[in-house]
Amino acid sequence: MTRSTRVLLIILGYGSLLVAAGAALVIYEVWPYVKARDYLPNLERSSAALIAAIDHYETDHTRPPETLDVLVSKYIAVVPATGYRPQQEFSYAVYERPGGSWSWELFVFCGDPLDLIGSKSLCYSSERRVWRHSLD
Repeated sequence: MTRSTRVLLIILGYGSLLVAAGAALVIYEVWPYVKARDYLPNLERSSAALIAAIDHYETDHTRPPETLDVLVSKYIAVVPATGYRPQQEFSYAVYERPGGSWSWELFVFCGDPLDLIGSKSLCYSSERRVWRHSLD
């Protein structure tokens, strides 16, 4: 085998390794968006104390808190992370319904990185009391 053949084989070997590593990185980055529903059990675990704190606050104040930060220290030590790599913080919204009642939602956006309007999310609503995918 000539020296140039050996060099070519080495270059091809390293090139193949770089392609495989690049493909693995793409899969690692894209997988959470493709399989967002697989994260529901993790969200159930990571949000349990937070949901209990919101409920406790609502019992004390007859309405849910305006923000999650209001809960810190009296109702929960810290607002937990989601455990969902693309969005580590919970999003939260409060709604006043007709008649003066309230509802709230926790959600985690799981649209692809270019989905700027956030049309897909994993949601927990105070009315349904279960985590679900927004497209379900």
